Amino acid sequence: MTEIKLHKLLTPFKFRRSVWQKTNGLCHLCEQPVELGVMTFDHIMPKSHGGKFSFENLLPAHQRCNTERGNKGITTPEKYLKVKQRIKANRLNDNTYKNQYE
Repeated sequence: MTEIKLHKLLTPFKFRRSVWQKTNGLCHLCEQPVELGVMTFDHIMPKSHGGKFSFENLLPAHQRCNTERGNKGITTPEKYLKVKQRIKANRLNDNTYKNQYE
């Protein structure tokens, strides 16, 4: 499969918006809204594990969610769901974070 190098074809803002739109403006980890201007790029397969900075390998995330996930590669759907469940549970227990979105 040919890797789409959208980051080479689009302006930085348009590329950022394209990644953000993949999840309709939600953090892919906690599923809460994430502002376009402050979202981070979460590498599905981390760069430290050979992941690329490509459209296919990036999803929008809050800085906090991205940091919590760390550099663990999401190699299976089961692993992805497990990571999401842990992060969402942590967010529900964190009133500061929760109140930000209510």
